[in-house]
Amino acid sequence: MQKNQNKKVITGEEIRQAKKFLQNKKMPLTLFKPRLFAAASKEINNNYEKTFDNLINVYKATNKVYRRKRYEQDSSNRSDTARNKKI
Repeated sequence: MQKNQNKKVITGEEIRQAKKFLQNKKMPLTLFKPRLFAAASKEINNNYEKTFDNLINVYKATNKVYRRKRYEQDSSNRSDTARNKKI
């Protein structure tokens, strides 16, 4: 049983690549840990780009603060354009 778990061992090189990828995307490493990110990518057999897109979509859908900020930004943009049309 332990042999099956060891098949998906993450190497140091994969962790460094994941860290560099996340830094290039300007993501805080506290949000997505490079080791867990590399493990998730390996587990679902996707490259880092597809894994990142999937994780961001889940994060956006489940994070209440992100949704609230996005809604407030959208509503303010609409009211600004409405005011500009009246003038």
